[in-house]
Amino acid sequence: MERVRKNRNNGLTLIEVMVSMLVIMIIVIGTVSYMYASMWNARRAEVRITATRIGQLLLETWKVTGPVVNGVWNVTAFNPMVDFGPELPNNFQAAAVDLGGIGAELGDYQIQIDGVYYFVTLLYDNSQPRMLNARVAWNIDLASATLGSNFKYIDLTSNAIY
Repeated sequence: MERVRKNRNNGLTLIEVMVSMLVIMIIVIGTVSYMYASMWNARRAEVRITATRIGQLLLETWKVTGPVVNGVWNVTAFNPMVDFGPELPNNFQAAAVDLGGIGAELGDYQIQIDGVYYFVTLLYDNSQPRMLNARVAWNIDLASATLGSNFKYIDLTSNAIY
């Protein structure tokens, strides 16, 4: 008996290679878009955390700065451009931004940290002189040195210690 040998080709067909490449491309595109979205969300969270820290720094310093005359704390005696030491970067400056809010405005300030411009308005409530407010805003595009119409902000409130 003679054995008949079949000539078998154990390689892959062109269709199998194309389908595998398509599956790999779908996986790669999904992974890259997920990584991009994750990095963008992390950057937005970092900007929001920095804005919160700026507001907290200003409020905490405002609470302990300013003369107390006859037991009355003078909220208007605070000037971030003078009352801070080396805690603030050199690019902290007064700005003409109206972020508005309740109470009287102490001033508008601009600060740039890690390439992002933050705009801060310090406010205090006339009816409750111990209530201090800081509104910190930033542009959504993160790059503009002037506050545009497309921005986000956070409000922070604290009470003076006096």
